[in-house]
Amino acid sequence: MKKSDLNKKLSFYDEHSIFFSESKKRIIYPKKVHRYNAESKTYEKFNNSIDIEGELYFVNKNDPYFIRFNRNVNSDELFYMRKNEFGISVLVPMSEKSVTRKRDDENIDCIRFDGVVKGGHILCGVNGGSITSKLMINAPMRNYSFDFILKCENLYCKKNKQSGKILFIDPQTREPIYELMTPTVSDSEIEGGVRVNYEIFEYKDFEYILTVKVDSEWANKYNINFPICVDMHFVPAEEYEFFSCSWVNGSIYHSDKHMVGLFGLGNSLQYYCRMYLKLDFPISLNAFPARKAIIKLKYRKRNPFYDILKVEMHRIDDINNIIQYNFSSSVENIVTGTVIDGYYMFDFTDHYNSMISDGRFKAEYILMDKEEANYMFNALRIMGTDSLSEPPEIIIYY
Repeated sequence: MKKSDLNKKLSFYDEHSIFFSESKKRIIYPKKVHRYNAESKTYEKFNNSIDIEGELYFVNKNDPYFIRFNRNVNSDELFYMRKNEFGISVLVPMSEKSVTRKRDDENIDCIRFDGVVKGGHILCGVNGGSITSKLMINAPMRNYSFDFILKCENLYCKKNKQSGKILFIDPQTREPIYELMTPTVSDSEIEGGVRVNYEIFEYKDFEYILTVKVDSEWANKYNINFPICVDMHFVPAEEYEFFSCSWVNGSIYHSDKHMVGLFGLGNSLQYYCRMYLKLDFPISLNAFPARKAIIKLKYRKRNPFYDILKVEMHRIDDINNIIQYNFSSSVENIVTGTVIDGYYMFDFTDHYNSMISDGRFKAEYILMDKEEANYMFNALRIMGTDSLSEPPEIIIYY
């Protein structure tokens, strides 16, 4: 592969580099990292900077994506995002509210909205065609219920009961264009990644009320560290499957962080926590056998004084194994993670090459603590595919 050919080999989801003369490295991400330039017919890195446009807006342009943040203090609109003819406006009820809008002091490419919630603020940024939105709550409250208005252009909303996401769907094709990731809440000490309750209903044609509710019992526990953060990310709908879920006592739920290990207070309140990871790509993304293939996952320890867990990645062929507490895997289907600089690295080269020979890059895994029954409270958090800041990576060396 010549360097001049490198850009032609890119896709929306991966990056390439050449090093040591002819060695090649590919990184595949869960979300898009490139946009396609129709004029030059090449893939280009997303530009995540936010610029001032006139007196009323901050904007980001990544054709076909357009994002603006409203600077007008008299407007009820927070931000607007559009892909081609499909658009979404996110607004707040303005009664008894005065919302100030400015660049964040610590990051000029982050917009801060004060006054949306009492005693808190919203931080927004851009990641490709996505808007990252963090609702920061600075102190305990009696009621953690927050309303937002969604106005749609050529889209309608529907909650996906299985994933918990809100889908923004093209009424002509019935295909999702945008997704609102399942909101989760966490505190400053990483207690959480807890799913947030929300409801959505249509009150006008193509206009919806989104109500986000944080569990007051959880938020007002004695060991919760404020500020707490509710993550609400609006992202373009993805085109293939590279996603993760949390597995807790046999139940699957979606989050951007996944607990792995044993957590709880005695037999009745013990939670066996694992992570489910699914890979399903078309073969065109991965046409050649690999010299080495690695899954790279960022982790965070709940307690710095506990030992690092020995995390195993079990490849499962039977979907029923996902919900079983005890399942056996043959040695060739188990990969033990190596810890390097805050990441678990899983060398799954044999699995990858066998998938390539079968004609499709498709596999399902359960990640679990090798000795999960022996260590109470020693659970850690692994960042999942819904994380916009530290998502998993598949690294392939040819």
